[in-house]
Amino acid sequence: MVKHLVTRSNLGAWMVKCNPAVWKLHEFIADGNDWISGWSLHEGYRSDLMEPGDKIIMWVTLSPNLDRGIWGLGHITDYAGNRVFAVGDDDDPGYWLDETARVADDYGVDTDIWLFDKPVTDADLQAAGVHDLEVHRSPPLGNPLWVSKTELARLKPSLPEWPDYDEQELEVTAGYPLRDFYVAEAGVEAVWAWYEAEGWSVEDVNDAKLGWDLTCTHPDGRATRVAANGQSGERPVVFLTTNKYRAASEEDAWQLTVVTRALTDPLLHDFTGPEAVAAGMPYAYRADLSALKHDLPT
Repeated sequence: MVKHLVTRSNLGAWMVKCNPAVWKLHEFIADGNDWISGWSLHEGYRSDLMEPGDKIIMWVTLSPNLDRGIWGLGHITDYAGNRVFAVGDDDDPGYWLDETARVADDYGVDTDIWLFDKPVTDADLQAAGVHDLEVHRSPPLGNPLWVSKTELARLKPSLPEWPDYDEQELEVTAGYPLRDFYVAEAGVEAVWAWYEAEGWSVEDVNDAKLGWDLTCTHPDGRATRVAANGQSGERPVVFLTTNKYRAASEEDAWQLTVVTRALTDPLLHDFTGPEAVAAGMPYAYRADLSALKHDLPT
């Protein structure tokens, strides 16, 4: 029987590393982002051990732009699995610098990691006598790394207060990581406020699943069907549901309004239905195989 180093009983926190030579964290932060919603991992027994609510630490390797050390704390919000975390394509790779790593970014875990204004540098940790974490002992090791309960107890005096993990509130958001929920709500609120300030009446129709979120009516009777989307960063990159994509293709006066910097300094960007459809590309396919299910013999 294989004896694994990490177990649920000795785990203090997970750790993921960011190499700024692979992913431009410094540009991500400069664009106004302060939160990490997911990170790629190597699939294995460690990723299988991950559970929602587990503590997680963001470590940044040495680069010309960022100090080596701990740049964020948070929690895991879902089980590890196949997913894509960093949007990018051949024309716009997003924050990726390493093409091989970008293409391979299809397995990882959802997170709720808050980035610091100033890191806890490796020099700070060394001065506090913390110099033997796994990230020190085995620098080339890939994600995820780990911190034992004993190591975490020694590490905590050097760290800011750990962000809260509210499992009940995460459940209320129906699958959203908590920060995504706040960003989405802030986007809708910014759009609503803009239309009301311009004298339009606004009706929330999201629950009706029409393919847009707000029906905005001008005093002269004109109506605009607005799909509102909030983003925490600077780039208006969005995911359209099947229903919204259909509405963008078929409905008159449909409009996509993307709010960048939604939580800090909202900036609204308007796109027509044809523009949204032209910019869209297949991202995932839902396959309901219930009627074709084939059970293997036991």
